[in-house]
Amino acid sequence: MTWSVVHTIANTTGYVDDFMVYFMDTHLPSLPGFTTGPGGDAFERTVKLTCNDIKGGTSSSYTWWSWGSATGLSYQYENDTYTTTPGDNGDLNSSNSLGFINTATATSGSWRIWESDERADGVLVTKGSKGMLFWPGVGSGKWNLINHNAWLAGDQNSNTCIGMATNQYNGIPFANNPVGSATSSAEYQVVPSYNRVSTNNSVESTRYLYTGVGYDFSARSLNNGLGGATGHPALPGGSSDQAVLAPPSVLATEPTLQLSNLSLIQDSVGGNYYFMLGSDLNYMALCLEVGSTEPDLS
Repeated sequence: MTWSVVHTIANTTGYVDDFMVYFMDTHLPSLPGFTTGPGGDAFERTVKLTCNDIKGGTSSSYTWWSWGSATGLSYQYENDTYTTTPGDNGDLNSSNSLGFINTATATSGSWRIWESDERADGVLVTKGSKGMLFWPGVGSGKWNLINHNAWLAGDQNSNTCIGMATNQYNGIPFANNPVGSATSSAEYQVVPSYNRVSTNNSVESTRYLYTGVGYDFSARSLNNGLGGATGHPALPGGSSDQAVLAPPSVLATEPTLQLSNLSLIQDSVGGNYYFMLGSDLNYMALCLEVGSTEPDLS
């Protein structure tokens, strides 16, 4: 099973506006669980993501995005305070950033939106040969967010807020529980995991691809690179088109997820191509299968 391109926007500039308007108003709300709404002006949108949770019900995460008409930057924030309804645009403050898109290294490439044929809510965005945005999807599984704390209008949300991965930070960003609190501006990362414990591949003599990875909460700030995975699961595994590359003779606590270092690699056994979301073949990294034909990244 693979990730494949479902929409392309030709763009010879580094501006994000055309892409963001289409993505927020048309594509994202077409995916299961996503609801988008207006922000405070034409260059802002609110995003609500609702998934089944391990407690037997559903729970939601609330973010908002902001960009400009002639800029290569688009920012993602926690929507931590509401006026009438959770996730509304009554108080869109920028006190808690959850990463941002920067097209400075891909000004001339086309925007491409990729989807997984295993998880209908998964989405990857590239511009030229650079990764911009990623959400692994939950599919028919259940995520493990803390959303039982009281959240009243005008108060900051202390429940888990999880956003989409962007090319300016490592990992999938989250704020508040289970690591931070509502009064903290610290952001953390959700990282790939395939065994819930520190990984030791030092006994192997070659590289392996382990499929079906899930994602764990990390106890360190997301802009510090690798953090220590707590073993507390966040997003379910099981998808065969999401894998971890484990090189020989390496000791690491968890694989990287770095959109800014997206590279194309090929499986020497099966022949399929993968996007490796890491900067070095000597370290573990998340990989996404993109099929048996070399993809167009122009």
